[in-house]
Amino acid sequence: MSPIAQPASTRQLRFPTREQLVEKAKARMAVPRVQMMLLLSAAGGAGFLTSYGLLQLGLDLMALRYPLAVGVAYLVFFLLLRLWLTFHESALDGLDLAVDAAEADLDAMSLGSSAPMPVAKPSGPSLDLGVADLDEGIFLIVLAAVAAVVLGAVVYVIYLAPLLLAEVLVDGVLLVGFYKRLKRPEPEHWSLCAVRRTWIPAIIVAVTFFFAGVIFQSLAPEARSIGGVWKSVSSDSSQAGSP
Repeated sequence: MSPIAQPASTRQLRFPTREQLVEKAKARMAVPRVQMMLLLSAAGGAGFLTSYGLLQLGLDLMALRYPLAVGVAYLVFFLLLRLWLTFHESALDGLDLAVDAAEADLDAMSLGSSAPMPVAKPSGPSLDLGVADLDEGIFLIVLAAVAAVVLGAVVYVIYLAPLLLAEVLVDGVLLVGFYKRLKRPEPEHWSLCAVRRTWIPAIIVAVTFFFAGVIFQSLAPEARSIGGVWKSVSSDSSQAGSP
């Protein structure tokens, strides 16, 4: 007697793993690093506007204002990622992501692409050593360090963009669709993966701005911004060099 064929309804469904879906998404994503650069630029602009707004509201302490601005920029980055995901979710609407007895095929997927304010002088330790040129040198070193840290964080996230955006898309759209078809609990939220990929550079940037703010405020207690610190230390240097 020939064996009875197993009913189609009882066959075990097979579909790509998360890692396979991520690789497929990476291979079909258009200019992900350019897209990430635009997202980071918009988030950085939001951070700058936040710092300016806090200054106008009277928050003169740079060691507090700058990290807060970094935090807002990080939140805006996630809001922009949500908008990015919504765009691709609508673009993928109606796409047949069929899960059959053999495999789920994603070959049809195509992915797109400072105003003066009264200031309260901090009571922290002063770095004024009585040498104006030294203050100017410290300012330039700290400013260069901040620029290097920010640039490094931006380059890192842009380099990571193909993997990060592919994971966001897979976790936010594709796996949700698969799990709904299979009547399974929804997968991990896409934002958790994005946080794991980006929280370290975000913390490093925020901490760097905190210490830079402390040093800047010590160099020029009357200043409320980086530009104000530079004017103060460069003016002191010019006066020191005068006969």
